[in-house]
Amino acid sequence: MSKDEYRIAEVDEIGLDAAAVGQFIERNWQRPVALSLPSFYEWQFRNNPSDAGRDRSLVIVDREDRLHGFMGITGRELHLAGQNLKAVELTTWVVKEQLRGLGLGKAIVRHIQGTHEAIVGMGISDSALAVYIRYGLKHVRHLPRYVKIFNPDSVGPISELNALGRMLIRVKAPVTRLKHRARAIGFGEAARYSEPLHANYNCLARDAAHLDWRYARHPFYRYEAFEVGDGTDSAAVILRVDEKDALTIVHVVDILGDKWSIPAVISFVETFCRDNKADMSDFYCSLDRIGHVFWHHGWLSTVDDFYIQVPNWFYPIEMRHPPTTSLILWAKKDMCSLIDLSRLYITKGDCDGDRPTIRYLEEKGILT
Repeated sequence: MSKDEYRIAEVDEIGLDAAAVGQFIERNWQRPVALSLPSFYEWQFRNNPSDAGRDRSLVIVDREDRLHGFMGITGRELHLAGQNLKAVELTTWVVKEQLRGLGLGKAIVRHIQGTHEAIVGMGISDSALAVYIRYGLKHVRHLPRYVKIFNPDSVGPISELNALGRMLIRVKAPVTRLKHRARAIGFGEAARYSEPLHANYNCLARDAAHLDWRYARHPFYRYEAFEVGDGTDSAAVILRVDEKDALTIVHVVDILGDKWSIPAVISFVETFCRDNKADMSDFYCSLDRIGHVFWHHGWLSTVDDFYIQVPNWFYPIEMRHPPTTSLILWAKKDMCSLIDLSRLYITKGDCDGDRPTIRYLEEKGILT
């Protein structure tokens, strides 16, 4: 078996459809994933605004165009140091076991670097990491995640607690009671709060087209957007409410706006959680100047507050250590600016970090 027997091509170049690729993923990935479903696959790779109907994911095929490997690619736009770059979001990398070690993974990474100006990805496997590092991608091991527990009786039994954690989980965290106003808005209206992010931070595009694709047209999840303000500064907040058995979780998926609005946002989220009888809430955020405000207002840091560890997977309930995810980053130019973590803004809404599992779809009755 030789590397020369295989080639790399785009999915559309080969003429593969979502069902065929989905079947390959299902047979070769370690657990069932939503990408094996044509409706989700089409949403992820063909319906996003950057790709305009073209599936740019890469496949490894033999001389008879039989499928042996897949790299999921979603086109994105990255705002980096005042420039708008043609970027790619890496999603799922699957290669048949017998082809590993031939250098095909390295060839895929080099192909992507030759056709795009930046790469971002989330949830990096150990097997892929060695290839990424070799070709200059930087690995952020732990994306900060902040958690607020409202009901210890529900959250405690599924959490990992040491002696300090068992004591502190019963101590009521301070409630953020700040004057704020809030109203439900559409995702198109929420997009106008993207400008401070685009102007001040390094982040993926959050224009109206991307927000509509990511949230309004998601095939399975239902999101809500709110405008929140304190009378001076305003922001848009995107939430997803999930009910897992007797557990209600409010995921703060994205915040659009500048740091001055964050205290009012936190007060709104906590009020929303109390009104909806939520047991807990969480927020993934790489930008410390936003994340540290959550920490200050009594939210737990899953990276630093090791004594209370709340699961980051709920379908099924699983715990990573720490319970968060990882990132990879690469830019053809100005890599130094991209890995400046004081300016990088990545949330759970980026890189499809809020992806449903097959177990979720089964438990919700979407798949039978």
